[in-house]
Amino acid sequence: MALRSLIEKLPSYRLLREYGLTGYEALTLLYLASVQEATPREISEKTGVPYTKVYEVIRKLHGRGWIEVIEGRPIVCKFRSLDCVIKSIRDDLERKFRELESSLAEDVARLRFAQSVKRPTAVVVYRLPEAIEYVVSSVRAAQHAIWFLIAYVDDVLQQVLAKLRVGAEVEIRAIISQSCGNAVLALLKTLSKRCSIKYIKSLVPLNLVLIDLAKVIFIPSYVLATTTLKPSILVVDDSEVAITTKNYLEFLWRHASS
Repeated sequence: MALRSLIEKLPSYRLLREYGLTGYEALTLLYLASVQEATPREISEKTGVPYTKVYEVIRKLHGRGWIEVIEGRPIVCKFRSLDCVIKSIRDDLERKFRELESSLAEDVARLRFAQSVKRPTAVVVYRLPEAIEYVVSSVRAAQHAIWFLIAYVDDVLQQVLAKLRVGAEVEIRAIISQSCGNAVLALLKTLSKRCSIKYIKSLVPLNLVLIDLAKVIFIPSYVLATTTLKPSILVVDDSEVAITTKNYLEFLWRHASS
């Protein structure tokens, strides 16, 4: 249609589309602005908007306050004024600008903070079989180094050590309490030829595994646990926590005896 083709080439049609109107809404609005009033059938015939879509378009333009609907058979759509449309759009854009102005700086600051703060992942595993399997699979996945801090010996620790397998290139260092028996010592030595062990007189009742400066697994003492549901392991997957833990272990290593 010639009129539709003409309207679609107008700069105002493009700008109305960029503002958020649909093609049908922009066509109908500009057509009504040029003729002042028309029936739904006339709008459809002149603009090419399908008749089945015209009433929905009329409802949306009326909702914006840009046209009046005069009831009758048929109804008549009357364009209000250019000033009304322009003021409505200006007020809406100014409101959006104020919202953007008030929120942009705050949102960017929030995003910068979120990216600058790394939140560690912490997982508690309660069921003993899953806890043992988690430790075993994590140690098997190690590529560089594993630290063990063994303060006490129980069935859980012995089950873990018995199932452990590490790559030949992985270095192992273990700091163990002098109260630990020879069974633990033998299990550790079978893990790798690159296994170094030192002893320390007393440690808090907490076994610990540090893997590749990335993950720390805490195994609390069952002897001291008093709750009905005892946590089997606490896993902290965070490089900063791992580095701090390694610094502590290296301090103990320097003061431990061979």
